[in-house]
Amino acid sequence: MNKIPEMLLAKSRRKDRDPISLEKHLLDTDKAAYHIFRLDKRLGQNWCRFFKISTPAQQKIFLLNLQVAALFHDIGKANEDFMAAVQSPGFPAQTLRHEHLSALILCLPEVRDWLGHNPDLDLDIITGAVLSHHLKASRDEKTTNNGKSYKWGQPQTLKASLAVYLKHSEVKNILDKIAKIANLESPIPKLDFENWSADDPVWKKAIRNGRDWSEDLADDIEDDEERRLLLAAVKAGLIAADGVASGLVREDLKITDWIDAVVHGDAIADSEIANKIIYPRLGQIKAKQEQKPFELEKFFAEHSQAQLEQLRAKMLHEFQVKLGFQSYRTLLLAGCGVGKTLAAWVWAEA
Repeated sequence: MNKIPEMLLAKSRRKDRDPISLEKHLLDTDKAAYHIFRLDKRLGQNWCRFFKISTPAQQKIFLLNLQVAALFHDIGKANEDFMAAVQSPGFPAQTLRHEHLSALILCLPEVRDWLGHNPDLDLDIITGAVLSHHLKASRDEKTTNNGKSYKWGQPQTLKASLAVYLKHSEVKNILDKIAKIANLESPIPKLDFENWSADDPVWKKAIRNGRDWSEDLADDIEDDEERRLLLAAVKAGLIAADGVASGLVREDLKITDWIDAVVHGDAIADSEIANKIIYPRLGQIKAKQEQKPFELEKFFAEHSQAQLEQLRAKMLHEFQVKLGFQSYRTLLLAGCGVGKTLAAWVWAEA
């Protein structure tokens, strides 16, 4: 019988910080997802508008699926290899990538049947978002530039099995949280697994079913734009929420305070993009060309509005100016260092 750790760690230990438990990180990611994309705020509404999630009912489904994905995304870290890695220098190789295991757990029949009690949960979309939140998952054996294969469920080491800690109280607490937000009245599933093995019939069936479901999803979204856009919205939202939850905790910042101040701040005024971003950036470029230091206050003191507009007309490249006349969905292809970011601000200003 595997010895279950007292605490499941989500991140590597740091001497100057308290350890971050897996339960805390998953709850933090759920909190970040909810508060970033909350439907009574401008960003949440604009996010839904961009992905054509138009009705209030559809928007609630988006947020629910995102929160469940957030609570599941790292649950696969509850395994012996990950626990060893976050307590060792160098982060040793993992037998199974944690997000691959998270998605595999979502394909266990007891988990899928449990979540299936809420018809608003799109289990394939949730699984797809969880599996791909590190952008290291594929259907085949194709290797990457670093020589690794990210085929879903493919072992990365020669180990035949992997101890998993799905009986841990932290995992149970996360399942309880999911039951609460998804209104799942049936008992949470008992995950009485002590090991994952590529040869275990239960896990083999789960990965086989998961790959079949992913193929079905790929076929479905070719013709179903609404579902395709929901998949994209949840995938991108999970990556953002995970990044916010991870980064803010490491910086000792409170998630809701930071989101309220930065994400839900006042709307950008008409002149702010020019005055706070475009003109100062042009001033930096000009100072660099003249090999002079750039001082923001001095720059604005020395330039009238007319002079700023003249500087803009002189320094912006033709493609940057023309981007301001494009539609609200635009693709820009340009080389590194030619000014794509500045062009994007010109577009955003327009």
